Amino acid sequence: MPSDDPLLAEVLSQGDEVLTGQTVDTNAAWLAERLTDLGFLVTRHTTVGDDIEAIATVVDEAAGRAEFVVSTGGLGPTDDDLTAEAVSRITRRPLELDAEALAGIEAFFRRIGRPMAETNRKQAMLPAGARRLDNDAGTAPGFALEHRGALLAFMPGVPREMRRMFEQAVVPLLGDRFRLRPWRLVTLRCAGIGESDLQARVGRIDRPGIVSGFRTMLPENHVKLRVAPDVPEDELRGLVAALRERIGAAVFAVEGLDDEPGGSLAEVTGRLLAARAETLALEEGASGGLVVASLARHEDAARRVLDARVQLGPDGPPDDPAYRAERLRTRAGADWGLVTHPAGPVEDAGVMQVAAVRLGVAGPEVQAARSVRLPGDPSRRQRLAAGAALDLLRRALSGLLDEGNPDRPDAPSGRE
Repeated sequence: MPSDDPLLAEVLSQGDEVLTGQTVDTNAAWLAERLTDLGFLVTRHTTVGDDIEAIATVVDEAAGRAEFVVSTGGLGPTDDDLTAEAVSRITRRPLELDAEALAGIEAFFRRIGRPMAETNRKQAMLPAGARRLDNDAGTAPGFALEHRGALLAFMPGVPREMRRMFEQAVVPLLGDRFRLRPWRLVTLRCAGIGESDLQARVGRIDRPGIVSGFRTMLPENHVKLRVAPDVPEDELRGLVAALRERIGAAVFAVEGLDDEPGGSLAEVTGRLLAARAETLALEEGASGGLVVASLARHEDAARRVLDARVQLGPDGPPDDPAYRAERLRTRAGADWGLVTHPAGPVEDAGVMQVAAVRLGVAGPEVQAARSVRLPGDPSRRQRLAAGAALDLLRRALSGLLDEGNPDRPDAPSGRE
């Protein structure tokens, strides 16, 4: 009879560059989120440097605590890549040349037109009896084996290679080994509202099988719902509808429901323009070209931009930004004009700088202007200005300029 107890997992990260902070460990965060989605309870993240004894110890101890241990890093061709050797020691499995792994490494170098160094043969030396995890995006194969009753998987530290290997090779292994009960993640993506205000509107969610949380992804704030597999669909949809009503116009997308397209603020705004078959002209002084750059990442949105220019300087033009947006769209022959401009010098406000920014939007029978104050360094202020401008355009396209909290487009600044 399978147990309903949570499956325990631990995430290990290897490398002196991770331990010392020279490389930000995005792998552990990504793996923890994916494992949680699959129904695991992630109990520990452990980082260890390039020391074979330390690696052997943390792997052995993790195998004694968890049912699944996943490790990244230490599979390269250099002397400080010690994962396979450490695992060989604790499992008493000698390292053996895996001919198929070597063939894959040689094929990789042929594809990129470079000779394979002899040191790369080391990457094909795997513990005897281990299951090879092929890497079609790089040179380092991974491997998986059992130790102390736990399933262990070792993958390269390059995020792109690791994620591909996890989805293609590790997830099927987990499905064969465990009775997975994946949770769903439903996300309400919001703009133009700060995290504390968002919390106040959402209130406390106390429902069995639903765990709520918040996440800031500048310039957005998200409400996250982790949903157990036995929560009825109608109950979930009822909760999402109630949350949308509480939060109001700040919600621009919902992800995790089959009939909701989701997407970033730029993607959603681009879809609105495309659905109306309308075009956009941009003038960016405060956002440094980030509005057009974000729209250009999405094909539907990129096609709607007729004209875009960046005008950097300490102060923007003196005229009203809505009027300037109107002149911009007329000159470019676009349906919509959108402008962002500094509204004065940067101010020192204690431990941070604050800049005043003016935003303007104009379209068919619509003109609106906003003045906002944005905190942080120049890069952060540009990102906030771009997010505020996109949100202003989204609200104008959706007829929401007078709803929600449009006078605080600086609110995506995250933790207040």
